[in-house]
Amino acid sequence: MAPERRLISTPRKPDGHDSPEINIALRSHSSMETLRRCAVNWPLYAALTGSAIVLTTTASPVTVAASQAAPMIRALRRATAGRVSRPLFAGAASVTTQSSQPSPPIISRGGVVPFDGTVNYIQPGEWVSIFGTHLASGTAVWSGDFPTTLAGTSVEINGKDAYLSFVSPTQINLQAPDDTARGLVTVVVRTSTGVATSTVILSQASPSLKVSDARHVSGIILRPNGSGAFGNGAYDILGPTGNCFGYPTVAAQAGDVLEIFGVGFGPTNPPVPAGRAFSGAAPMTEPFWLYIDGQPVKPSFVGMTSAGLYQINLVIPPGLGQGDVPLEVYVGGLEAQGNLLFPMQGGAWQVSGCFIAGDGGDGGDGGDGGDGGDGGDGGDGGDGGDGGDGGDGG
Repeated sequence: MAPERRLISTPRKPDGHDSPEINIALRSHSSMETLRRCAVNWPLYAALTGSAIVLTTTASPVTVAASQAAPMIRALRRATAGRVSRPLFAGAASVTTQSSQPSPPIISRGGVVPFDGTVNYIQPGEWVSIFGTHLASGTAVWSGDFPTTLAGTSVEINGKDAYLSFVSPTQINLQAPDDTARGLVTVVVRTSTGVATSTVILSQASPSLKVSDARHVSGIILRPNGSGAFGNGAYDILGPTGNCFGYPTVAAQAGDVLEIFGVGFGPTNPPVPAGRAFSGAAPMTEPFWLYIDGQPVKPSFVGMTSAGLYQINLVIPPGLGQGDVPLEVYVGGLEAQGNLLFPMQGGAWQVSGCFIAGDGGDGGDGGDGGDGGDGGDGGDGGDGGDGGDGGDGG
């Protein structure tokens, strides 16, 4: 008999039993092949470099034109938002916006956190955000080259240079350097006007899932039959069914093959060094538990697929609830963000201002000029035509 599920409110090890799980058998060869490829063909950062590399049912990835990828780029930018004002991974060319910096930098109390997370402990090699004031003289984005200085700002964690992807006066996004140390360490931000010092705990793991808003987990639903809204039919973006986040999303249902993403899932085998590009499949080594609507689900793969980014591959089991249901993830006894939501078909979703795809065609909504435009969006024409974001990515 499987051991009783134990909720962990503070970081601690679960008991020594194997995690309870539900094994979902893949019913088709194409589904199995898709899962084998999903670990290597869809690095998150690639979707933000002007074109989206997406999964297909062929052996090699397909590059989607920037204009077609615009909704995907917007989705991933929003997925890296939350407390974050800019994307973790940005365009191929650096963009710098100047602003005044009259004062020395200040790091907010507890302002060193995992990406999309809130706890003040991080994993070496993890993508991290630092919040504060006067952290940079302007806004600058990396060129994918893992710089240790960006727009005159640099960061050290435990005396080691961090790799910066984005800086602004109020926020820094970075990849923490590799380190064997554990426990409380010093974080130093240096700018042309001064130095700010704070602390953070280095931990074996510090899990944080990518989210589309404050609570909805971000991911993609693979469509081997080519019925997806993005990637020439290869996938849909996970979310409440409709246009809740400004781009089309679809709730999951039993049998769907999904990929969801996160950071801080602990060591991998083989190890993946920080500060350099990576594309592959490095399975994690820490114990992993995932619950959807209270049911334990065993992923087919959990590991790092690009620099600092972990990917979870799973098939949705039958018998889950409808609408927004709870999602819980534990890595080595450490819980990812609390109160996460996983959107399932057939119910209501907790998103303010959400409308279901096709509502724009109703008489009332159709009469509104703005919503009438969104009616076209239901066929992806609207978002596909919104080449602004897609063009920026290029």
